[in-house]
Amino acid sequence: MYSLYYSPEEADLKSVGSVEWHGESFRFNLTAVWQDKSGMYYWASDQGCSCPIPFEGLGLNELNRGSNWDVAAYLNDRMSTLTKESIEYGYKDHIEYSKPQVLNLIKVVMNSVR
Repeated sequence: MYSLYYSPEEADLKSVGSVEWHGESFRFNLTAVWQDKSGMYYWASDQGCSCPIPFEGLGLNELNRGSNWDVAAYLNDRMSTLTKESIEYGYKDHIEYSKPQVLNLIKVVMNSVR
């Protein structure tokens, strides 16, 4: 079994980028974005402790798919949710950790239109 995160070429995808939402060494909370040869974007989020492989067992049918605008909207929504939760629970460092990654990935996605 392959992992889309480490071997996207197994599903005829290329990695566009990812966001680690919390930056904690003992667990992951990722959103990854891939693109196929036609320019279609695929994305998913996964989280867990450090033991499992991110996105293990996921196939193309289980991924979100859409345009670069759809990816940007999803990332923006996730960042908005993270911001609200981080302020409410006092984890403002998650905002500082994730925001540059989100902005960079949106820039990459918006500039890689085919």
